[in-house]
Amino acid sequence: AAILTVYSDEIADAIAQYLAPRIEGRTVVEVGGGIGLLAMHMAQYAKRVYCIEANPMWSWTFAALLLAKKPKNLSYLFGAADEFVGRIRGGVALFCTHSDKQGMKRLGEMFADEVIDIYGEIIDRNQGKFSELFRKLREIA
Repeated sequence: AAILTVYSDEIADAIAQYLAPRIEGRTVVEVGGGIGLLAMHMAQYAKRVYCIEANPMWSWTFAALLLAKKPKNLSYLFGAADEFVGRIRGGVALFCTHSDKQGMKRLGEMFADEVIDIYGEIIDRNQGKFSELFRKLREIA
């Protein structure tokens, strides 16, 4: 799970704060939103957030929180991302996973002109903190 979804409230908040200057007042499409925690935090800054997740089983344990605290500017869309192409559009699309980085980027490009690979950016900006092996493994994950 640690490589597939953001599952810590503190990490979700830190990532949302990191993205805030780039998403504030904009429509965001999160591809592969997992349990939806990051989307909830991004909704504090973005005009609108669409969180797309192909497998709704990610959210079932999180459902009570989603129902109790989901802001009105946040929509969860359960299904393959390509099902929503042409139906929603954002100013920015993003993904926060180490799996299928290239596939996620291609999907993001279907929803917005700007696509952010969150973990990729963090790794690139902190060169000395991640080993070369980690970088190579991320390319094939």
